[in-house]
Amino acid sequence: MDKTTNKTKSKNEVKQFVEKYNIKSFYDNKLFEKCTSTINTYKSVNSLVEALINSLDFDRPDGYWYNEATSILYIFEHFSFDCSVNIKHGGSTLRLNRNKVSNEINKEIENTQSKYSSVKVIEQGIGIKNGNTITYKMGEYGDIYRNIYIENFYYGYKGHAENLQKYIEHCLKEIKVTPNKIVTTFLIEDVTMCGTYYNNNKCMGEPVNLLMTKQFVEAFKNSKIDYVFFGSYQGISFCDRSIINCVLDKFIDLTNKELYILPSMFNITSATKIDISKM
Repeated sequence: MDKTTNKTKSKNEVKQFVEKYNIKSFYDNKLFEKCTSTINTYKSVNSLVEALINSLDFDRPDGYWYNEATSILYIFEHFSFDCSVNIKHGGSTLRLNRNKVSNEINKEIENTQSKYSSVKVIEQGIGIKNGNTITYKMGEYGDIYRNIYIENFYYGYKGHAENLQKYIEHCLKEIKVTPNKIVTTFLIEDVTMCGTYYNNNKCMGEPVNLLMTKQFVEAFKNSKIDYVFFGSYQGISFCDRSIINCVLDKFIDLTNKELYILPSMFNITSATKIDISKM
């Protein structure tokens, strides 16, 4: 969930995350071992991934799994953020523009007689408006995108971390037992279209891995979350709490960087209306 969707939480967020980033393949290929300094035992990670894949859809948190054999309760909470400007009480401009375009397309398809096609622009970046024209500059405003990225991440992480005890209590009421252990995991997504990159002389540089930034490590250290999966346009990464024992200088300080995103994208849609009454 993003910064402003607390009242309208979508269902199956955990399962959608698992499928979108192919968590089983990520685990089977042992890619998680490259994402943390001192990995937990194979058994504990195996149990975590099993619980994630089998997680039951829930509300506050988004999913949970209780392993009766080990008496371990696994809690999963998902949230997303992006690099676009947030409008107070309205959501990020990316989310608003995606919804706007989606609604326009749905209405147009409803009104079409047979075939439909459209090319629409979804805006997520900063542009200069001149009359009815908006001009976007590639590689510009990297400091602003960086500030938005940090702000939106902090907002999502801290807000969900502060609700951790409520998530636990909600699950305990559901399973009606006291587990021997509770394991908490955040599923975090950067949903910026085509990904977030470092700005390299106004050109697209390396993709940003949130888990390798000082901003993430500091937030993670000050919370009681056990594991984090981070998904983005570039793929998936993972860490456990051993990451907070690493030398902080190994991580990238986003405040010293500028970010690069594609400020707008084309949405190309085509559809054919079928009259099922004649079938």
